[in-house]
Amino acid sequence: MQSNTACHLASLLQDAAKVRLYTALGKDAWGDTLREKYRSSGVFLHDHGCEKVSSGVCVVLSGCKDRAFLTSPGAVAFLDRHVIQSIGMCDHLHVGGLFSMPKLQIELAESLKNAKKKNPNLTVSRS
Repeated sequence: MQSNTACHLASLLQDAAKVRLYTALGKDAWGDTLREKYRSSGVFLHDHGCEKVSSGVCVVLSGCKDRAFLTSPGAVAFLDRHVIQSIGMCDHLHVGGLFSMPKLQIELAESLKNAKKKNPNLTVSRS
């Protein structure tokens, strides 16, 4: 989800400096494909991945009346509060895919509180 959000925002804003994606990709073919997609979409990538873990993937199964998601979180499962601490000053922070990041789930409230102390005007959304 965060991937789609970042690419769509970049296309709307037409300014690569305004959209930054903080995520974790593996050193694999899927990670390389995503890196190129972000580059060509004008998304500035902050990759917190590691070589030993693959990139995550989410497959959407869509039927006439319902849909389901099959998710393998890959490297994003290892993201924690340090990813939020690495974010500089920004106007808005969107947290997507939180259920794929168990460490960040536990630390998110405190991390956002600290980010708001640094920037009281920061707005936050999640999907």
